[in-house]
Amino acid sequence: MSTVKVARLAGVSQATVSRVINRQPGVSPENVKAVEEAIRKLKFVPRTRRRRTKTVPEAGAGTVAVLLLDDSYAVHSTLAMLKLQGVCHALRETRTNLIFASVGSVHDLPPLLSTQQVDGVLLWGHRAPAGLQKELGDLPRVWLSSHEGEGQQGTLFGNEAVGRTAAEHLIEQGCRQLAVLNVTHHLRSHRARVEGFHLVARREEIAARTIGGEGDDPTVDQRDATALERRIDALVDRLLKLKTRVDGLFVLSDQLTAITHRTLKRKGVDLRQELTIVSAGNDEPYLLGLDPRPATIDLSPELTGQCAARKLLWTINQPDHADRVEVVVTPKLVPGDRDNVRGS
Repeated sequence: MSTVKVARLAGVSQATVSRVINRQPGVSPENVKAVEEAIRKLKFVPRTRRRRTKTVPEAGAGTVAVLLLDDSYAVHSTLAMLKLQGVCHALRETRTNLIFASVGSVHDLPPLLSTQQVDGVLLWGHRAPAGLQKELGDLPRVWLSSHEGEGQQGTLFGNEAVGRTAAEHLIEQGCRQLAVLNVTHHLRSHRARVEGFHLVARREEIAARTIGGEGDDPTVDQRDATALERRIDALVDRLLKLKTRVDGLFVLSDQLTAITHRTLKRKGVDLRQELTIVSAGNDEPYLLGLDPRPATIDLSPELTGQCAARKLLWTINQPDHADRVEVVVTPKLVPGDRDNVRGS
């Protein structure tokens, strides 16, 4: 008999059954009781297997899996690599093993998960595929990205703070008619940046508009460059038709800024005299060649990766206190070419 029947009778995942059998942490008392009762009813005899005697950070014998739930990491590949370097650095400190898996559906989960040889997972993507939460059961997990859906733990960029920083910078530069170009309004992280931007504008009593993101605006795939260019072209036209000319513009990511920058220049906007842009990401490949180079907001991806991995390790070893820790990485401004030039 396999653990499948035990899991079905107990109403939990196979991973949870394995954790109970191997006396590993991270399973609620209710689920432990349900599994043990199912084992008794089915007269199931689990196979013995070597157990770890120490926690992951002390023994260095643990394993963490990074599950890539979609290909969103490819849109910002440079930042993704920095974030993963941070993960690797934190796990190397504790001699913890690391595996990667591309998981488009629960059927793609690596075998090590079903045999309970993984102590925790780091999740990357916009949303979890159907059934993933059930399959992972009580396995400790931390998100590496902003996401929709289940409210699991994550290490946050502080996306609202990104928006606040953008507005504060434009106001410091003397801008008094602000706007944010909301191309990717379907992304949770970008919605938070827009909210933070308007929060500061209201506080300082500065006029601010959102261009895009209305109910009838289409959702644009960040990986479709042609669709992005068309959408940004339409939003820039809307921006330029405003009766009151905008002099400070926040674009929500460096990828979008690169396209917006070219579009504004093509439409005759002088970006050294007429409009100040602030971006977000400090994603060098997108900023190369932009003249003038806009200010951008560094999201500290390597530090974010380190914090996420350390939080996961702490959660593995402190399952009863995991929800008491929230990690937010503070963004910082990287000045652009024309900063502090206005009025000179």
